[in-house]
Amino acid sequence: MNILSNTHTTKLYSIIASIGCLSIGVLVYLFLQPVSKNNIVETTKQEVSDVVIDCAFRRGLDGICVGTSREQFPRLVGVTVENYFQSWPQSGIAGARVVYEAPVEGNITRFLLLFTEDQDIEKVGPVRSARPYYLDWLAEYGTPLYMHVGGSPAALDRITKEQINNVNEFNRGWYYWRDTSRYAPHNTYTSSNLWKDALDTYENRYVMTTFDGWLFGETTSCIEHCVSSVTIPYATGNTYTAVWTYASSTEQYLRNQAGSPDIDSNGVQIMADTIIVQYVDTTVLDSVGRLGMKTVGTGKSIVFQKGYAIEGTWNKKSVTEKTRFFNSEGEDVVLHPGIIWVQVVNKDTIIWE
Repeated sequence: MNILSNTHTTKLYSIIASIGCLSIGVLVYLFLQPVSKNNIVETTKQEVSDVVIDCAFRRGLDGICVGTSREQFPRLVGVTVENYFQSWPQSGIAGARVVYEAPVEGNITRFLLLFTEDQDIEKVGPVRSARPYYLDWLAEYGTPLYMHVGGSPAALDRITKEQINNVNEFNRGWYYWRDTSRYAPHNTYTSSNLWKDALDTYENRYVMTTFDGWLFGETTSCIEHCVSSVTIPYATGNTYTAVWTYASSTEQYLRNQAGSPDIDSNGVQIMADTIIVQYVDTTVLDSVGRLGMKTVGTGKSIVFQKGYAIEGTWNKKSVTEKTRFFNSEGEDVVLHPGIIWVQVVNKDTIIWE
């Protein structure tokens, strides 16, 4: 005996057909809608459920899979490198695993480059002076070795009081050299051979510590409504405007500056796997134009990775605690392992896609 009568069967087929037509209509409507290139709200949300955990140990710095727990926290080195146009092309930036870019005087940016001790980097620079907010980010990574050429009075005072492990070119110049083909102060360089020597020499001052890393995982790629580029202006004019263009073939972002590809001194295109825009409060402190920057607290952030734009917030509870990035639901953004650039901008800066 049939459970469904012929009448019921006919009605059921009719309902199914109606649903099918409705679904097709919805798909056609969505397909025909224009996609605004300036609207990051339309980008597909990257779900935590899309994350694949595929290795037992990840390096705390950049999330790269490593073989043992001992490899998770290698000794780290931080180097301040300038971005004034007379320093172009810089050296070593393409090799950094994590980069913080933030404005200094005149809203011209400098970089805090983070390397692992075992990287082979022939030349890094031009190395320039320290600022307090770079020390705030450095403090999130335990006790790395910090390489710099002098610093603002506030930064140098903190380095002394907090006993920050540092190699200042002013009193340990043998860990640097001056390139005679360039004019001072844009001619000071260091290398991995030199910082390895410094790490070994001052090992008794270096305390091996772990730190809280970001949440890393292999994530899915954006398929539709993706953000293909992001433009981040700093000083007035185009000279220091950073443009990151997403290459779907490699799932990386290519850096452009002053309207041209950003190429380091070895001819290598500067790239990143994840771009984080962090909005902060800034103030001008003195007649020189030195900036104060609120790095502890909370504010707006946007994470760009694999074609997604993930709007949310950042939070840093203290100088030594990690700056965490959250999505609009208050969940930690899962970062794609690899090279990470944190672009720090004033809270009123307008970026566009």
